[in-house]
Amino acid sequence: MPGGRTAAYRNTGDGDITPVSSVDLHACKGNLTIVRRNIEWRGSALDITNSMQRKAVMIYTHGVVVRQSPCMRCVHGSGPFKECVVAFNDQGYIANGVCANCYWLHRTDVCGTRHNLPCQELFNAGLDLGEFEEVCKAQCGGIHIRNNNALPVLAAAPPMALPAAPQMAPQMATPMASLMPPPMPPVTQTQAGNATSRHISGPRQRKRKAQSVGRNVISLPERPRKRGPGGFHGYPAVNVNYGAQN
Repeated sequence: MPGGRTAAYRNTGDGDITPVSSVDLHACKGNLTIVRRNIEWRGSALDITNSMQRKAVMIYTHGVVVRQSPCMRCVHGSGPFKECVVAFNDQGYIANGVCANCYWLHRTDVCGTRHNLPCQELFNAGLDLGEFEEVCKAQCGGIHIRNNNALPVLAAAPPMALPAAPQMAPQMATPMASLMPPPMPPVTQTQAGNATSRHISGPRQRKRKAQSVGRNVISLPERPRKRGPGGFHGYPAVNVNYGAQN
């Protein structure tokens, strides 16, 4: 009854129940024709005064109760209605799946059944979609209908046994003395002298060596002289010595 308290009678042990026939729902959109229940209040019956409240009543009286993962507001007792109920038609969920309690409270943006549709929650739990099968086809394209509406429960595979690690034979530690290279033999004075005599550098040393063995040599030029006050002095003359040295 608009403008006053709706007609109600007491439900034993629960809140009031208002017959749906006493509320004018003709102005509500949604194309819902099947009445499933009367208005079941959590406590005393409330006045229905605006279009949001009438649509919430229509969702509650024409919808399906959400048993799997209901809205958290309904679980904690928020809202005027006793159950968490969503409604749908051949086009999909009414109000994008918002339950009747959240629609009454104007909390359509945070309703749990809007973000987690009932058909999706049933599919995730591996349960039969039941009355939500048709709306799943209209709203979700039937993606949650698998294997006769039930998600097969796979048996857990037994844990795989890991192969035992091979046992390594214990190895004896190698002494450090065996890892060191053998010592070098001592160098004698004769070997040192021979090694020194083989390294002769410079033109003067080579000239002395050739004279000592009696061979013909050509004296090699020395390094260029530095520029002096009188000009640049070139290389000295090359002395050629033919014949044996006395």
